[in-house]
Amino acid sequence: MGDKPIADKLPLGCPIDVILEDGTTELHRRVLLDDLAEASCRERFVEEFNLVSKDLDMSDIWKQIVSKVEKMTMNEIKAFSGY
Repeated sequence: MGDKPIADKLPLGCPIDVILEDGTTELHRRVLLDDLAEASCRERFVEEFNLVSKDLDMSDIWKQIVSKVEKMTMNEIKAFSGY
């Protein structure tokens, strides 16, 4: 995947369970970031990692989320995601 901390996209046709079992940290970060597009998951992530100030708009919150995900280890991702 190169030097990017988050994969640009998931491999076409590759089942998520294969990625979660054998994928690189970059692919796990992509799966997590895709999951965080869902409001309930995103809200739990923001709350758990104390990312938000009330003064931020959604684009600023999303930048904080991406920044946090870029730095997460495989163990942190698995712990948050519950797998």
